[in-house]
Amino acid sequence: MAASAVDGLAVYREHCAVCHMDDGHGVPNMQPGIVGSSFLEGDPVRLYAVIRAGSAALRDRPSEYGNEMPPFGMLSEEEVAAVTSYIRERFGRDRGS
Repeated sequence: MAASAVDGLAVYREHCAVCHMDDGHGVPNMQPGIVGSSFLEGDPVRLYAVIRAGSAALRDRPSEYGNEMPPFGMLSEEEVAAVTSYIRERFGRDRGS
């Protein structure tokens, strides 16, 4: 199988960094940080659902932030795979400090 030509960092910077910031720490009191999140280490299907559906996919957990994450259904499968790999590697537990 050929490697994807999609750059996960580029997808993150274009669609995610405005809220979660380049360093993954989020905007204090506005948007959550993702650094060290157990969510990134968890079920990749759930992470995929959050990227696709936004925070609507997390209705089972209360949000401490007033801003909702928008859905990113416009991203291709390759873009979602690339950004998922990037954020899990860059910001997962014991990373992103």
